[in-house]
Amino acid sequence: MDTPWPRTWPRTWPEKAELHIFDPEGDVLLILERYRKEDEVVGEGKSESVPEGGFVSEKRGHWVGDEAPPPQEDVPGWSMPEPEPMPEPEPILEPEPMPCEPQAESPGTKVDGMREPESFASAFLASPETKPGIEKVQMRVSSKHLILASPTFRISLGSGMFSEGRELQTEGNLIVPLPDEDPDVMIILLNIIHGLSKKVPRSVGLNMLSKLAVAVNHRQMHEAVELWSDTWIENLKRDEGLPRSYTPETLLPWLFIFWVFRKDEDFGNMSKILERESDDNLEDEVKNVDVGPHIPASIIRSIQQNRIDVIESMIAIIHDLITKYSGPSILCNQSNGFFCDANLVGAILKDSAVIGIWPWPEKPYPGRTLKSLGDQIRGMRVSDDCQIPDRGYYSSSDSHGIKTLIEASMESLGDRIVGLHLPSYLPETGKGKKKTKKEKRKEGRKLARSKIPNFEF
Repeated sequence: MDTPWPRTWPRTWPEKAELHIFDPEGDVLLILERYRKEDEVVGEGKSESVPEGGFVSEKRGHWVGDEAPPPQEDVPGWSMPEPEPMPEPEPILEPEPMPCEPQAESPGTKVDGMREPESFASAFLASPETKPGIEKVQMRVSSKHLILASPTFRISLGSGMFSEGRELQTEGNLIVPLPDEDPDVMIILLNIIHGLSKKVPRSVGLNMLSKLAVAVNHRQMHEAVELWSDTWIENLKRDEGLPRSYTPETLLPWLFIFWVFRKDEDFGNMSKILERESDDNLEDEVKNVDVGPHIPASIIRSIQQNRIDVIESMIAIIHDLITKYSGPSILCNQSNGFFCDANLVGAILKDSAVIGIWPWPEKPYPGRTLKSLGDQIRGMRVSDDCQIPDRGYYSSSDSHGIKTLIEASMESLGDRIVGLHLPSYLPETGKGKKKTKKEKRKEGRKLARSKIPNFEF
């Protein structure tokens, strides 16, 4: 038999809220908000976010769940709410004096999704819906399932550290407002942790998978959803494929998804594309995508630094050639060697100025990507002018090996673009021991030069 509806819980459905029952005997009522936009595409939302067998009505107050709604007579004296805000009961639990609080908090302070002080829940429920298109969504859940699935809920609900946990222990039930959580995302995750597998979608779109990754990372529910996340990722990869080039709207969400769900190889491949095809605007582009604030800054910094290091090595190769051919020594061994050397260095200088790498450009090399710069350097017009007896002047096909040298150097530098190693960016492992920027630049330039073939001129 279902546990009666607690007297202190609001009865705003069916007029003002959706109600989802994940556990008929649940002791926690989560209250979320659904935001409706005038131009919202309802069809897309259904295909991505509505769990199989668990349907969310577009109309306010539609009952959602397998069980019938609790009868109104469970709560004596309950009557249909008037249009004005429903009066709230006096708080049952008075603030308890604590010898030592974990941290100083002010009203509205968030702690792993929970809020202090205790009056926040009442204030949240009593607040009138003055903004059009905002609906309350109620979810009856089991605290045991939340605590087992999520370390953040374990801290907030499973101990006396916070008022929510103390109230749950003393009263036996609890209201937890979660106004910042996406209701459709929580429906999927709560179905998973309550064992309602038939209601969990087997496939989701990139947008929904990104939202799920945000919630899983915030609640630290990686282990609880691992089998499902593997299924979602593989199905989406099969249906839509992975990005092969950089566009912020697709590649950055995938990067975040692979980071959250610990997909080392795929994470490395996405970061490799970013190293090769992003420019100095990457940080701004990250801010403009929904998952941007959740991508660790250390990942973006490393991608940017790797890009800068390889660009410096590319430019250094050309500058070394200019230094070599502009020196006092005659490198061409033909009789017209002086003019041949002059022709070579002039061509290299001219094209270097055209593509903007002479003189040395300033960091962070705005507008440049590794891919575009490599293509420009490969396409440089390098020519010599050697005199061969009885044949007059001709231009050698390889310009004394310089074209081969440039191609080999670009290929070698391309081999350095391998992407990031996921374990170095996970919270439990930290970034580990990493070289300083100066050490990395020095090593990069040394490596680039060591790979240059030793041509005889």
